[in-house]
Amino acid sequence: MESLAKWLDWRITENKMCVGCHWLPAGPLGYPFPRNTFLTISLSVQIADMIESRGFCVEPDARFGIGSYEWFQTLALFKPFDGDWMQPSTAYLDAANLLRLCILIANADGRIDTVELDVFRRAIENQIGLSQTDHRRLIILEQLLAQELSSSSDYTIAKIIKSIPADKRLTTGKLLVEVATTDNVITKEQRHILERIFQAFEIPSDTLEKLIGQTCLRPRYDAVQDISNIPSRKWTLKDWRNGHAGDLIDDFTLSEKHWNFTDWKALNARWRALHEQLNTQQKQFANSQNEITKATPRKIKRLRLTENYDEETRQQILENYRLKREMPKRHEVKEDRIPLFIRSLVFYRELVCPHFTIGRATKAAKELDAIAPGWKEDENRDKILLRKAAELNPEWAEKEQWY
Repeated sequence: MESLAKWLDWRITENKMCVGCHWLPAGPLGYPFPRNTFLTISLSVQIADMIESRGFCVEPDARFGIGSYEWFQTLALFKPFDGDWMQPSTAYLDAANLLRLCILIANADGRIDTVELDVFRRAIENQIGLSQTDHRRLIILEQLLAQELSSSSDYTIAKIIKSIPADKRLTTGKLLVEVATTDNVITKEQRHILERIFQAFEIPSDTLEKLIGQTCLRPRYDAVQDISNIPSRKWTLKDWRNGHAGDLIDDFTLSEKHWNFTDWKALNARWRALHEQLNTQQKQFANSQNEITKATPRKIKRLRLTENYDEETRQQILENYRLKREMPKRHEVKEDRIPLFIRSLVFYRELVCPHFTIGRATKAAKELDAIAPGWKEDENRDKILLRKAAELNPEWAEKEQWY
């Protein structure tokens, strides 16, 4: 971990930000480690903790159910907005899972259009519970996934699909169909992925056909592409990425490329605009909040709004105060005192064993502390903890096969 710490400090000192996007790329992630090092869940969690200890948010965050990091993966480091938590909210985790599915559909034909990403953007625009930092996370995650600096493995996608509640699956399916049909073209790859997702959702296949008909009146399947203007030696992102692991795709990178340059130029402009819009909203909100604080008595400043503000601004301010009141204080977050390996074990098994919770794992750990004080030093401590938790919760352990 010492080599990783030095590498992170060098990256932070170098401060080569993504142009116009306010985040610092750190990748390929495996370079600071010996070549035969395997990036496990536990090591990935330690990496995220190390980045947070330096005052940066990290995206994607291995502490929240995405699995372990990959060798050639690039992480995004960025500062949170004032007053926001550094770690992602529950609302963000749901939105990020939806984004990964949308990117999977949009990129199935090897090309991502801004209109396809706009479908997701409209869906989460007014979602309750997302902070400004959460919105920045979503923009950055969109960039990382689209540029293949981060990926969603088949296992991750399966976990995401399984985690979507039954009452939200049809709505999610409609959104994914809208992403696929936004340009009136559905490729074989997009259709195949949609069929697999709907099958996993246990939604009848004829429902998929109806949704396609509703969102796209005249869908064209596998439209023939005009290749007259495409150079004989076609450049693809996959070909370029093989020799440029961890490199950002910006207008400078693509200045000598001809394939898909217009699309990537539009995508980069989109991301810069979204980041700038987010910064502008934050500044306006902070200014209005400061003015209200000065204009009202101290004891009632969070409730009394002057008549100088329009209804939209009032609602934004009230929502912000409500979220801050509901947010737990730092000393109330008990998970900070839970050993790292226990948190990692719970996060790793959260979808396979949903009833193996932090609370049950902590209770089992306390029981072990009383009867076998040195168990945490044992190399098989994960198995020991799972076995004890299973003894305390035999019904769920047998049903979900905890160990």
